[in-house]
Amino acid sequence: MKLYEFKNIKIDLVLTEDIIPEDKLQEIIQSDDIIKLARKKTYEHLLRARRKSKELKTESRKKIARKMILMRERIRKNNKIKLDKEVNQSIKWVKDIQAIELVLMQDIMNKIHLSLTNALHSLDTSSRINWDDLLNEVVRETLSNNNIVGAIKITKNPDIKLDPGEANNIQLINDANTPHNKIIIENEY
Repeated sequence: MKLYEFKNIKIDLVLTEDIIPEDKLQEIIQSDDIIKLARKKTYEHLLRARRKSKELKTESRKKIARKMILMRERIRKNNKIKLDKEVNQSIKWVKDIQAIELVLMQDIMNKIHLSLTNALHSLDTSSRINWDDLLNEVVRETLSNNNIVGAIKITKNPDIKLDPGEANNIQLINDANTPHNKIIIENEY
């Protein structure tokens, strides 16, 4: 459709003379409707564009949200795997440390047993020995040198049952029926 320029046309001329034919005049009069229609189409086009823009924004936000959820799940999964590895590694270290401490404790017990057995052979009578002081000193020194903490009980009779609830590091139990050159060391580690 054609839009007309009204600058060169004077109103009184239009009314008196037939410069513009009637059908053209009807079209000019109805051009108001044309403008409304053009505005309506423009508004509809703008509304469609806005809706499309909103749809695109919503769709892009949904895609971003899905990606974020997947990324967070991946991070959680990776963190869980790392934590499990660290826990398993820590458990292995604790087991290794306990095994080393057990070997050191057994070595300490063997050394104490040998040194006390050798000391008993060289003595005339065991009545001169202050067993509490001697054994306490030997065990305390060996433990402190190796930085080991444990509950140790020393007895001369293997049939004596030791109380596991006692917190003393060393307890010497004298039993007159046991030969003096035999000492049994029990570790309650």
